[in-house]
Amino acid sequence: MMMAEQESLIKSIANCQKEQTTLCSELHVEPFQASQPEEFVNIKRQILLCTEELDHTPDTSFERDVVCEDKGVFCLSLENIAALQKLLQQLMSTWNMS
Repeated sequence: MMMAEQESLIKSIANCQKEQTTLCSELHVEPFQASQPEEFVNIKRQILLCTEELDHTPDTSFERDVVCEDKGVFCLSLENIAALQKLLQQLMSTWNMS
């Protein structure tokens, strides 16, 4: 890749990041964080273990989306990560009671 192309690419990336920051600010959401996919996978694995141990069938569409094999179905927003954590806590407390 030539220097001019690299500089152009770097400017494009910077512009995209700036636009993302502006849009996130206007929408009152945090920009996508790189740790979210890893956090999702970890929480999902724990949820799957709990549901298996409890022989729990997903009751809500949210729970079905979580246990679905298609990763693209689930939106990795901060709100959904928080909801995942809440679901895991609920399953863990149910598991501890049994």
